[in-house]
Amino acid sequence: MQCSGTRSASPLLAAALAFLVLLVAMVSLPVPARGDAPAPAPLIVSQDDNWPPFSFSDSNGEAQGLLIDLWREIGRQLERPVEFRLTDWGGSLDQVRNGSAQIHGGLIDTPTRREFLDFSVPFMELSAAVFVPSDLMVPSLAGMKPWTLGVITDSFEQAFMAENHPDQPVRLFRSNNNMVKAAANGEVIGFVADYPVGMYLLDRHTQQADFRPLAVLYTRDLHAAVAKGDEDLLAAVNGSIAAMGGDSLRRLSQPWISSQRVTVAPWWVWPLVLLSTLLVGLLVLSLGLNRQRRILRRRIHQRNAELKQTRNQLQDTVKTLQQVTTNMPGVVFSFTKDEADNLCFPYISSRIEDLFGISPDTLGKDGAPLLQRLHPEDKESYLEGIKRAVEIKGDWYHQGRFLTVDGSYRWFEAESRPQRTANKQVIWYGYFTDIQRQKETDAALQASESKFRALVESANDSIYTLTSAGVFTYVSLNWERELGHPAAKVIGQHFSQFIHPEDLAACEAFVQRVLTTGERHGGIEYRVQHQNGHWRWHTSNASVVLDEASGEQHFMGISRDITEHRLSQDEILYQSQFQKMISRLSSGFARMGTRDIDRMINQGLGQAGQFFNVGRCYLYRFTQNGAAMSNTHEWCAHGITPLLEDQQEVLLANLPWSQAQMKKLITDNEVLHIEDVSKMPPSAAQDQALLTDQGVKSLFCVPMHVEGQVAGFLGVDAMEPRNWREDQADLLIVLANLFSEAQGKHRLEQDLIRLAATDPLTGLYNRRHLMQRMEAMGSDYARGQTPYSIIILDLDHFKVINDSHGHLAGDFVLQQVAQILQQNIRPSDVAVRYGGEEFLLLLSATENPQALQLAERLLGFIRNTPMTFNGLDLEITASSGLACVSEVTDHKDLDQLILLADQRLYRAKARGRNRIEHQEG
Repeated sequence: MQCSGTRSASPLLAAALAFLVLLVAMVSLPVPARGDAPAPAPLIVSQDDNWPPFSFSDSNGEAQGLLIDLWREIGRQLERPVEFRLTDWGGSLDQVRNGSAQIHGGLIDTPTRREFLDFSVPFMELSAAVFVPSDLMVPSLAGMKPWTLGVITDSFEQAFMAENHPDQPVRLFRSNNNMVKAAANGEVIGFVADYPVGMYLLDRHTQQADFRPLAVLYTRDLHAAVAKGDEDLLAAVNGSIAAMGGDSLRRLSQPWISSQRVTVAPWWVWPLVLLSTLLVGLLVLSLGLNRQRRILRRRIHQRNAELKQTRNQLQDTVKTLQQVTTNMPGVVFSFTKDEADNLCFPYISSRIEDLFGISPDTLGKDGAPLLQRLHPEDKESYLEGIKRAVEIKGDWYHQGRFLTVDGSYRWFEAESRPQRTANKQVIWYGYFTDIQRQKETDAALQASESKFRALVESANDSIYTLTSAGVFTYVSLNWERELGHPAAKVIGQHFSQFIHPEDLAACEAFVQRVLTTGERHGGIEYRVQHQNGHWRWHTSNASVVLDEASGEQHFMGISRDITEHRLSQDEILYQSQFQKMISRLSSGFARMGTRDIDRMINQGLGQAGQFFNVGRCYLYRFTQNGAAMSNTHEWCAHGITPLLEDQQEVLLANLPWSQAQMKKLITDNEVLHIEDVSKMPPSAAQDQALLTDQGVKSLFCVPMHVEGQVAGFLGVDAMEPRNWREDQADLLIVLANLFSEAQGKHRLEQDLIRLAATDPLTGLYNRRHLMQRMEAMGSDYARGQTPYSIIILDLDHFKVINDSHGHLAGDFVLQQVAQILQQNIRPSDVAVRYGGEEFLLLLSATENPQALQLAERLLGFIRNTPMTFNGLDLEITASSGLACVSEVTDHKDLDQLILLADQRLYRAKARGRNRIEHQEG
């Protein structure tokens, strides 16, 4: 049994051993590894490290922001990891330029950057704004010249300000964070930044309400950019941006940007709200000064306090005082009364002599010469103020007009404080400064106050006050006009009696918020019941005032009926779309080349026609005398018959009614609009028939100006009767001005091109243009063996004319010969003043026989044309040499062809002049 069992186990053992050997062999065989495939190369993106919320480094040095998220998404689409290289703005451009980064993650397309970058399709719009303090009453950027604005160095904003606002003082910063921090700390009055960046950083460093956008400088598209020539990478990026679509971009933007819509409040809103509030305060609490004047007075006193501090620090030594006060805008002084009770100035800075022509030494002995320069109306109060200060040994402050050295009266402010010396003498130390501009500003502010006071009184706003319990204590008369409730029946009622139930909770919370915070709030919208039972939409701004009698806080509000405004959202959208269209057209015209003018104007007319929903949009140009007009550009909607070809040199005399309207348009700068062609007057029957044939039911035309004169008009045709908008003329005039500016730019560029290619004396082309045309004809000859020839003409004995009759006679002869040449060559030929009295003709598709015939004819014209200068008959002849391109061995060598013709010219001169040489020998 054992032997049998052993024999039966051996085959199993052998099989097991064989299986182990096979397994070891299989394990030993090389197996291709999936990980051997090369990992994709990272996408290296360069970006600004201080451009929140678009790109910045967080506290751990990690890249954060909207553009960072965007490029991570693009990297996932391209299946490539993304590395970010964050640095300052200038360095972010250099990284792409020097190859250390492949892509710039987001920037604006400019001609300078296109020299070394290729730009992707746009992926979002970016607006830049000027941010200023909310309490700075400046209407526009033009009023910011007295102050300095912060701008990022090497940025598009810096270039834009330098080009469009060169007179605006700016301070350059390397980071947006430092710039906004400086504005918040008062180091600069405001700053220029991309709108989302400005709002993001204002929220970090101060309250957004402390600053406001004064003006939107521009709205530009944001692009990615690659190094010049990297077309594959650019195509991949463009594909990813297109694949993402608007929804993905909005999803990526939501965590970072709530809105890019820039709200620039009209400059008059701030003083209107302030003055309205103060007006109620004057009526209720008899408050006398508005907030702006308090701010101005506070700043003046702050400045005076700083000057006082400076004066106290400088009292230690007279020498230091003199060094400092010499360059100060005002005058530092000390005054006292001498034993004879006369005013004198122991010290007064040298600036006094520049202002009044009185030396400090003179005033040190007697102050009368300065007081004699006081305006008669100010003298009594001025002296009384000094007398009072001396009597009470107190501070002295006064303002008065003084006669300056240039003979004009200017306002000056003097302020001083007494100090008792060791010998018990009292001396007043003070500062005397020119406040003429301040006075002019005060006068302008007072005029503005009066204007806005009248505006508030005539406005349709309602002014009201509530107790802390919400009971009306006052309503203006406009409340009754708007809502029909007599004021007497409103006072004493709780405001909830008039508010729509759905809006009551929000109104109660608004009132409580104002009373609790003590700050001004606004923007709440709610419904108020009219006496007739209808509901009207109102909005309110409110603040807290203190009742001096009771010491209680009262709620003071200004409400406005916005019922119509709530219904005008379509109008807001309309205006927004119009502004976007103007922005697009302006950008296109700014970037267009010299050959793009007609295409760009036609595109602009198309956009305008579609925007206004008309059948045609067109430009007409008047002849110089205004007798005729021609259609120069036209856009037609689908299915509308074009009129451009038929509307050329249209005589206005054939259309008497239109002629009268065009005369008004030209001479009186009036607009022409017809709401319904079928209702035109009988005198316009002929014009009515023409418009009816053209399918026009209504039209609107506005003048276009060139150099201040009406040169044509922009018009739109509607194919149905149209009630045009009240501001239709304004909208079309904006477009007309845009087209006029574009055409003016094009004309200037054409003039520059023409001037660069012509001789100023003769009007012929110059050598530069000659070489360009010869190169073009040489290329044609190389391709198709089309020959061309040149003729060189040189006036005989021209030096004798200059020496005998003067250079004016010589110039006259050159101009006459140039005219002969221009009149006797073909449009395809080129006449050139080659130098001095030498001319060259470039003849296309011409060989020697034809060139010889032309040369003989020209020499005959020159010889036989009478030329009389100042009564002198001048006899002029010329010699000529000609050559054909087929005669030279290297047709690309232009100098070789010119040299051959020149040699023949000299041979003609040597053989007696007044002749032509056209062949060798």
